[in-house]
Amino acid sequence: MNMSKDASLERYYGFREVVGCTTAPQAALMAYFLKALNDTGVRGDVLEIGVYRGRSSMLFGLYLHGRRRLHLVDPGLKGDVLEELTRNLTDIAPSMDFERDVIIDMRMSQELQYDYAVQNRGQYAFIHIDGGHSMLDVYRDLQQAEKMLGEKGIVICDDFFAAGRPAVTEGVYKYLHDHPGVFKILLTGYNKAVLARADRYEEWWVRIINSLGEYLESNWRPVQIHLYNSPLEFPTLGLSERTKEQCPFGGYFEREESHALIAALSKAVGAQGNK
Repeated sequence: MNMSKDASLERYYGFREVVGCTTAPQAALMAYFLKALNDTGVRGDVLEIGVYRGRSSMLFGLYLHGRRRLHLVDPGLKGDVLEELTRNLTDIAPSMDFERDVIIDMRMSQELQYDYAVQNRGQYAFIHIDGGHSMLDVYRDLQQAEKMLGEKGIVICDDFFAAGRPAVTEGVYKYLHDHPGVFKILLTGYNKAVLARADRYEEWWVRIINSLGEYLESNWRPVQIHLYNSPLEFPTLGLSERTKEQCPFGGYFEREESHALIAALSKAVGAQGNK
C-alpha cells in the first residue's frame, strides 16, 4: 500500500462546507480500508446505511473503482436533501455516472432483506452502518451485513464507544456474542469499530500493523496502535494519537518493530482460537 499522500482523501478534505458529522480522522481511517480493498483487488459494491446529507457518501464515491456501485439507504433521501446529495457527489467525483453508479434506497435498512439483500448476497466489499442508534437497530443492521458482505470485505460501525450513543456499542457486542465466528472487531478508533469476517481477522491485522500507522501519519496525524481484550475476550487493536516522543506501538506490547508485534498478535489469535 502506497504510504504517500492519498490524492482522493486530499480532495475530500477540500470539501469543508458540506454538512455532516464525519471528522477528518474518521475519513482517513475509512479511506485506508477503501484504498486497501482497491489495492488488493477486492471487488464489490459499497453500502451505507444512514446517509443524512451525504458527507461520508462523498468519501466513498471517490473510491468506486472498477464499476462498483454506491448503495445509499436512508428514508430521508428525497426532495432538497436528494438534490443536495446528488450535487455533492457529482461535484467531488465528476467521473461518476450517478444513474449507473448510485442506488438511492428510501427504505428502512431492515427492509433490505426482503429483496436486495437476498438477491445480492456477498455483493458488498464495504459496509458503513450509521442508521438507527438503538441496540436493536445496530443488531439488525449487522444481521443484514452478515448476508451482504463479501468474503474479504469490511464493515464499519459508527458511534462505537461514543459517549452519547451507548446502545450502539451494546448492539455491536451483543451481535458478536450471539453470532460467534461470523465477524470480529479488528480495530476501534475515532468512534468507529472496524469488523471483518472472522476467518480474515489475522490477515487484516498483519496489513493494519504493517501500513495503517504510516498511512495515517501521511494523511492525518501520527497514531499509536494498542492492543486490548474486548469484552468477548479476543484481542482488538485500538488507536490513539501519538506525540513525536512516542513509538508507533503502545500499551501492552511497547514494541517499535512491526514484525515483532505481528508475531505476538498472531500468537494471541492462535491462543484465543484454541480456548
